[in-house]
Amino acid sequence: MVRVMAIVTSPMLTPSTYGRRNTEKGPSNMLRFNIDYSKLFENGMSFEAGSQAQWGGNTDENRNYEYNPVTDELELRPLFSADATYVRNIAGFYSLVKGKQEKFGYQIGIRAEYTDREITSVNFDKNTKINRLDWFPTLHLSYQLPNDHQLLINYTRRIQRPRSYYLEPFVTWRNAYAIYTGNPDLSPEYINAFEINWTKALNQKGNVSVETYARFVEDFISNVSEPLDTNIILSSPLNVGKTVAVGIEPSFSYKLFDWWKIDAAFNLFQYSIRSQHAQLMDSDNLNWNSRLTNTFPIKGNWNIQVASRYIGASNTVQGRSEGYFTANGSVRKSFNKKQFTVLFQMRDIFSTIRNESYSLAGNVETFDIREPRTPTFTIGFSMRLNNYKKKQTEAESDDF
Repeated sequence: MVRVMAIVTSPMLTPSTYGRRNTEKGPSNMLRFNIDYSKLFENGMSFEAGSQAQWGGNTDENRNYEYNPVTDELELRPLFSADATYVRNIAGFYSLVKGKQEKFGYQIGIRAEYTDREITSVNFDKNTKINRLDWFPTLHLSYQLPNDHQLLINYTRRIQRPRSYYLEPFVTWRNAYAIYTGNPDLSPEYINAFEINWTKALNQKGNVSVETYARFVEDFISNVSEPLDTNIILSSPLNVGKTVAVGIEPSFSYKLFDWWKIDAAFNLFQYSIRSQHAQLMDSDNLNWNSRLTNTFPIKGNWNIQVASRYIGASNTVQGRSEGYFTANGSVRKSFNKKQFTVLFQMRDIFSTIRNESYSLAGNVETFDIREPRTPTFTIGFSMRLNNYKKKQTEAESDDF
């Protein structure tokens, strides 16, 4: 049994006798067109339909360099360097009907989406092309009960596309013991979610709710590691199988005073992984997460917020990831009827983020600890020119 301990901090210092550098650059472009139509009928029912087309692509140049102690220079390694071209075109159409009859509300919809994606890498002799048609139905029902109680039942089918670096056919050295490469053949995750939610209004100052849910994920994506060489681990994203999460999430939102609002939630769920690969593990475990947000609106258009959360430990297809706590803060000041805003943010105020995981790949046990250099501070300025609000759609999420 071989044990590898990897401790990573960011940024890493390149040693004087050994080191690697990866660079990636390239232009990208995107053009989007959409059209929407809505019709309101006399009985209060409404019909909506629309379509959206998106064309995009980019070219990436990835270069890998290795330090040569003889020449005291970083030298290009052509074997681990590559150029890749991405082309992604998406065409989608949706329609929905919604309305309300006395205490009963409904919304029924469907969305069709066609994806044309191609990834080409000359250096690695790789060409991956996808032509895919997907359907996404939705159903939302609500019923108003006495005494400000409300019951909601929802079903949605969604898509979670892999991030761009999941698909890049590049080899990247994360540290002296770990290599990462993307997987151009990766499929997106498909999620079927069922939810039953009860809410109760609290004197116009807030609400309390309890949500029960079941979420089924097909083609679940996870990073999978395997031994490559002595003390070297190769990791790559893979569609490993299916997952099921069944849980309950009570939440509470209340305005204690004009200057203090609390939002809290606790999520408890049974999480199961069913692998389609013999070398990867099935698992069942009880997980929990929590969050607490305190918001302080102050006179003069000041707003102070402290948001904390705990991410519980969880099993993976090759081991386990440990839980951690973190807290973020922000101070916002608006001017000129909220047309101008200055925002100061603090991430991981108490430096408690510690991503710690254990995995077993073949006969190699790996313990990985990642501790970002926090807290971090950012200052931003925004100016609102009009009341336009961009509507984010699932078709705009990262697919390549």
